[in-house]
Amino acid sequence: MEVNLGDVRKGSEVHSSDGTKLGKVAEVWFGTDPAHSTERCDEDLCSRIEVHQGLLHKTVLYIPYNAIAQISGNTVTLNVDEAAVCSKGWTHRPAWIAQGVA
Repeated sequence: MEVNLGDVRKGSEVHSSDGTKLGKVAEVWFGTDPAHSTERCDEDLCSRIEVHQGLLHKTVLYIPYNAIAQISGNTVTLNVDEAAVCSKGWTHRPAWIAQGVA
């Protein structure tokens, strides 16, 4: 089953593959390939979903498109478990997403 990033909606819940709720989608970022600035791409270096965790959104994750396993209604399920999410470094805002933009 192919995942369409355009189906991700702000406010959708995001869950790891082991069922842990990670937060809610705050923004969907459609990136461009840094090597080909005119071509859109949906790879690890490009498109992301921004996920806010916690009641006051203290932690922000920038989850790459290729980590999404399934989109069903208002739920996004990843293809990695919670431990993998924590070890990936997805708390770092990609340089191509300008600061102060959202």
